[in-house]
Amino acid sequence: EERALDILKYLQEKGIKIALGSSSRNARKIIKKLEIEGEFDVVVDGASIKKGKPDPEVFIEAARRLKVPNNEGIVVEDSIAGIIAARRGGFMTAFISSLPMPGDVMIYAKSLSALKDEIEKRMNT
Repeated sequence: EERALDILKYLQEKGIKIALGSSSRNARKIIKKLEIEGEFDVVVDGASIKKGKPDPEVFIEAARRLKVPNNEGIVVEDSIAGIIAARRGGFMTAFISSLPMPGDVMIYAKSLSALKDEIEKRMNT
């Protein structure tokens, strides 16, 4: 089974910019404690935004800081509110969950390994 860190490193190797977007004010503390802050090009957390999900502000700000157009960014989420926020912001979406797939997501995966497989398929076509 893939771990989140494995996926982050895989995406970095492929030259994909990575942002962490969280409504939590503790996001920076958590990634620092986990010693993974260097895995993200950009971190946008609750201290940087005014509105939480399902408002798309956190993702829009992350895309702006990455200098990536919204419609070229993929938001990976494990919550319906996050998927709604991403779609409202004009982003492509990937949903990782054992919950039924919400309508209109680009990638649906039940695990991180399945997400990596889907990414690899799409990058190699």
